[in-house]
Amino acid sequence: MKKIVSLILTLTMAVCLASCGSSNAPEGNSGQPSSDSPSGELSILTWYSDEMMEAWIDHYNELYPDVNVEYQYAQAVAPYMEKLQGLIMSNEVPDIVLMVAENRYDFLENDYVLDLTNEDVVGKMSESAKKQITFDGKIYAVTTGGSVGGLLVNMDLWEQAGLQEDPATWDELVEAMKKLGQLDGVTGFIDNTADAAISIATPLYAATWLNKEPDYENQVEAGEKTYADYWEPIFATLKTDLYDTGIMTAENMGIPWDTVVNNFALGKVGMIMGASWNVPDIQAINPDLNYKVMGIPNEDGSSKYYCGDCLEPSMCVMKEGKNQENALAFLESLFDEESLTAQEEINGMIACVEGFETSYTGNEIFGEALVEGMEPGNQFMPQSYWKKSVDEMVAAYTQNNQALLLGEKTPQECAEAFDKIYNS
Repeated sequence: MKKIVSLILTLTMAVCLASCGSSNAPEGNSGQPSSDSPSGELSILTWYSDEMMEAWIDHYNELYPDVNVEYQYAQAVAPYMEKLQGLIMSNEVPDIVLMVAENRYDFLENDYVLDLTNEDVVGKMSESAKKQITFDGKIYAVTTGGSVGGLLVNMDLWEQAGLQEDPATWDELVEAMKKLGQLDGVTGFIDNTADAAISIATPLYAATWLNKEPDYENQVEAGEKTYADYWEPIFATLKTDLYDTGIMTAENMGIPWDTVVNNFALGKVGMIMGASWNVPDIQAINPDLNYKVMGIPNEDGSSKYYCGDCLEPSMCVMKEGKNQENALAFLESLFDEESLTAQEEINGMIACVEGFETSYTGNEIFGEALVEGMEPGNQFMPQSYWKKSVDEMVAAYTQNNQALLLGEKTPQECAEAFDKIYNS
């Protein structure tokens, strides 16, 4: 995620709905330590900025001044994984690390992290967050929120094209893309085929399958289904409705994504795939842009999904760490009002915690996405669900989606690539 200017974020991004949780809002702390305050040491490895970590640590030390916190930084994603592996191999395991899609199953298979299922901190998470980070019935990391995305839609162009209600079905969405593309000087839709987290195939897959067969990963793992069973219909839909019709072209695929976002902000593109982290750039280019986030519906209109997930900050406690009690206390402090507010203002993560409400409830850009997507957990990133070879699966996702657009592979060949990796 980009490092974001705090002022811009507070104007555009710091949003969370009251419906994320109960009416018992988390209260600020007085800064006075309890009688049984932790003391000693605490070590953390993250990829968050100094400003973000210092804000979290300052609040923690207000509560527990006798804990000396040391944190290390490594850039996401590959450099972080390399540094973490080096620390593990040298028996210098940090107490707290990030659990993300790229290391989750390695952590679980090697029994590296503490099972937090019955810890008090888990009770502080929203049901949406719990839903998205539960694996095999257990929780090994905690999150206070994340990001949400979908179709960023220019609503002025939407009206100019004669469009009114949000698309209720996939066919209605495709028709809206065509109408936007008929406006003078406007490209109807550009997809981010280079990013598995923010390609239109991602929410279309979720809308198509997650309400029908939410345990699809278990069926693949058990050998009852293949990835091709699920992905071939999605790739076929993209080819037929978006690629063969010219709505999404190879020429558009070649445009750098920063340029795509810029063109959207300038009113040259009707809709693009995007997320909350795009807001600062759009705000800087065109603060008056009238746009919002829409979800992607399935074919019969029975389900609508968004991009993103509740996996930030996704911190876990290492079993080999020497300060587990201090680590658990730190995780709990992330759910205090001070830490949540800093999270939204500094890092651009949307807090979705029981009872936490900001003054940005009902945000015009993300309000619907939060109600329909983040709050009930109707948002999806495939790399958060794949159970092995995540890096290879992500690479296959983008490479094959682009090959499909270029006419180099069939939907069946693209889908079967996942099974070849999974079964290797």
